[in-house]
Amino acid sequence: MTKTRLAGFLALLLSAVIISSCKKDSSASGGSSSAATRVTSYAMYQNSNLYESWINTYSGNQLTGSTSKAYVNGYELHYKTTIDYNNNRVSAITSYDSTASAWIKEYDAVVTSWSAEGFPSEIINTFYDASGFVRQQNINQFTYSSGQLKEKKQLYYYMGTLTQYQRTEYNYDQNARLVKEVTFNQDSSQYGTVDITWQNNLVVQAHFSIPAAYVNFKIVYTYSSGKLINDTQYEDDTPTVPDITDEYSYDQNGCLVSKKNTIIASSQYDLWQYTYGEGQGNIREVFKIGAGYENWNGNPDPYPAKPRTGIPGVFGAGTGQTLSDPDFY
Repeated sequence: MTKTRLAGFLALLLSAVIISSCKKDSSASGGSSSAATRVTSYAMYQNSNLYESWINTYSGNQLTGSTSKAYVNGYELHYKTTIDYNNNRVSAITSYDSTASAWIKEYDAVVTSWSAEGFPSEIINTFYDASGFVRQQNINQFTYSSGQLKEKKQLYYYMGTLTQYQRTEYNYDQNARLVKEVTFNQDSSQYGTVDITWQNNLVVQAHFSIPAAYVNFKIVYTYSSGKLINDTQYEDDTPTVPDITDEYSYDQNGCLVSKKNTIIASSQYDLWQYTYGEGQGNIREVFKIGAGYENWNGNPDPYPAKPRTGIPGVFGAGTGQTLSDPDFY
């Protein structure tokens, strides 16, 4: 599986660490309760051309899979993802590519162990070639303290030997908000950092620095009524010239209905649009395991659902969500 394929299935979850159900007020019909909504289908466009579309399936409140179609150079390609559970926790996520007669497994993410707090402590990500042989296998190991993620180790097999590739430390302020990530190379030299700035319990800026790769940029976040409406990336060499921007729009229930990612210089863009149906789901849990925690943990980008509000802690989009929240995984 390529990075694009994995990102494809998880597009509904893009770049986020915040999710909750969207609430529909039923008082108009005389009811006193409200019904949640969840993403049932979504589509991605590249410069107004449909690139891929997905349909989600659920069993009860659990997301059990997704089927998708991609449109590339006049061809229609088919993919599917299945999700397995153990004791009502996501235990494995598997993605398949379609041939003329069969589904071929491309990728899986398997939780092999859990922490005392009930969080995944090891996830193995495996990529397969068309014949079913393992092409690449990465292992992510996580350490927690008092419900907070403190360390992540990324390992891989090199000539049959399990080797550490990178290690990331997570640092929090006195309000339990993530303020810095530091990543180290195999030889313990520093690889890169993410410095996170908060204002009124919202992440307003994240600065990324990878000196060896000459990567230095910041992302500035803009909100309206506690909801993220825009984030813009600026390179350090041109700190006042926007490079990439994301725009977010919501429906009357506060649910994310679109995200538009634009490269400013070329005006090229990707657009995601989401459709909701009745019911609750566990998209946050699926994303965190399926993506292997690729995104920095303070990222305030919203999931395609209504963000929670007023919970002090680590994660953004107006919520400051904490790792101890039971919905986190």
